[in-house]
Amino acid sequence: MKLDDLKIQWQKEIKMLNQSPSLNMQIEDVSQNMEKLEKQIAFRDKRETLLLLPAIPVFILIAWKAEHWISALGCLLTIALMLTQPFILNRAKPTPGTQLLSTKSYLENQLTMVNKQINLLNSIWLWSLLPLFFTVSLIYIGDNLDDLFKWTMPLYFGFIGIVFIAVYWLNARAVKKDLIPRKQELEKTLADLTADESK
Repeated sequence: MKLDDLKIQWQKEIKMLNQSPSLNMQIEDVSQNMEKLEKQIAFRDKRETLLLLPAIPVFILIAWKAEHWISALGCLLTIALMLTQPFILNRAKPTPGTQLLSTKSYLENQLTMVNKQINLLNSIWLWSLLPLFFTVSLIYIGDNLDDLFKWTMPLYFGFIGIVFIAVYWLNARAVKKDLIPRKQELEKTLADLTADESK
């Protein structure tokens, strides 16, 4: 959007919002909720990245001491997945400076960000859990080539399964509790704003 077009849009929106206090209040509430959500996302991304960092030296050590190349490969692939996770999370981060846009553009950008976050968390099994299951399976196979189906196998994979299910459930809960309500708010506010513009 060009600067002149942006000024015209701002003037139009200021006049419209002055004539509609309820819509103005609605937009302020949505903006405050989105600020809280952005802080939650930033905290979550930092927390998950910091939790991964101590695990990397552990897997390096396990790979170094592995007796079979399959275990070492599983460790190295696990490290690679850990290193890529911050970049995956970063792709769905809020776009900086969106508050400088017109109100409608700001709301549209925020809706795009929320949709990205929903897709990110809903697809965690694809970009995180399934690849991790494959790599930790390689570690187990490499360490137990002489007897793959011993009594520790159900314990090993059962524990991993419980952890992965818990992670998926927590992400699904975050989508339902935090993201879906914000998406509905943004869609309603955009619809109300568009309806007022067309009057």
